[in-house]
Formats: sequence, structure tokens, C-alpha cells
Amino acid sequence: MSADLKIGIAGYGIVGKIRKKILDGITGLKVVAISDKNPKNRVLSKKIKFFDNYKKLFNENLDILFVSLPNKYAAEATIKALKKNINVFC
Repeated sequence: MSADLKIGIAGYGIVGKIRKKILDGITGLKVVAISDKNPKNRVLSKKIKFFDNYKKLFNENLDILFVSLPNKYAAEATIKALKKNINVFC
């Protein structure tokens, strides 16, 4: 059996939380890192790293990044992920 794909979520507001809920129900995917600048959205989990800046996600070994950021940041995050050979969903 192959290892789970490692998922990052950039932006953990309404959309990011919905995406995580869906991803948690899919076999073979594992959310390993989340970022959000709002400390109220902090994820308290030993299995998920939480960052206050989406740029810190790029230091993680991710297979897929879900970009759930405001439009003014989404393009930059998408381009940076693609340059690091991370698959991106917006």
C-alpha cells in the first residue's frame, strides 16, 4: 500500500475549514499543515503543523496545496507552489 498524500491548506477561514472536513473523509489523503494569519483559526493538533503565514508551508514536504486565501494572495501562493512542484487546487 502506498503512503498517504501530504496535504497543506493555505488559509483556514470558511473555505479552508470546509475543505479540511472533506479531505479528512478521503482515504489516502492526510492534512499535515495549515496556515492562517488569524490566531482564532489555529488548529490544535499534534498531527497537523500550524503556521501564521502561508509562505511557511513551502518548507514542508507537501504533495498537494489547497489555496483558500484571499484573492490578493492566492496567485502568489499558487505560483510559488507550482515552482516547488506541489500540485495546487484553488
